[in-house]
Amino acid sequence: MPSIKSSIERDNAATETAYLSAIPGMDETIIEGLNTPLSECVPIEEVLIEP
Repeated sequence: MPSIKSSIERDNAATETAYLSAIPGMDETIIEGLNTPLSECVPIEEVLIEP
């Protein structure tokens, strides 16, 4: 029997997927990112995360 936590996580993932898929061009952008070699990615230490 699945736990409540895993059910909530699955529902949250489905909701986020639907949200992102509704943004024009987002599917292609995600696929492009998945196909980008790590050697072409910016190291996490160089990523600016604003509060």
